Amino acid sequence: ADAPVEWHPVDGLHVPLVSLGWVHDDDVSTVIAAVRDVAAQTAMCDVVFTRIAAGHKDPHVTDPAHYNVVRLEGEASVPLRKLHEKLHHALHMPYTPKKQFRPFVTLGQMRAGQWRADAHRPQIAVPVHLVMDVTHVSVLEHVEENGAWTFVPYDLAPLV
Repeated sequence: ADAPVEWHPVDGLHVPLVSLGWVHDDDVSTVIAAVRDVAAQTAMCDVVFTRIAAGHKDPHVTDPAHYNVVRLEGEASVPLRKLHEKLHHALHMPYTPKKQFRPFVTLGQMRAGQWRADAHRPQIAVPVHLVMDVTHVSVLEHVEENGAWTFVPYDLAPLV
């Protein structure tokens, strides 16, 4: 609770599979149709999360003074790796094959100035064991609400 972190709203938490960036309004229905098609061919699965940890969006940054996120981190998931790949192909996005896909949920962003200035910054590495059902894929929009950024669903595509 004392960490200089801006925690994300609970209703916007998600495991990112594909980041589309800006999408023109005319193309949203095409994106939703592609996601629905992939979801209709994909079985539900479980994901196991094993820790909450501070880190950096760039995995090559290892200096704790430069960490910028707190994440719930999961074990490698073959079903999510396959879903990640199928979505990239269905959305005609460049894809580099991955040996593993480790799901994560970004819980909060570091308040960078406070985080770097704190000589006694807290260690954030908490083991957890959390099993979650993956039952659908959401198409989300990143929007500002009351001065805070969050994710709002456009559509939910159920898995089979």
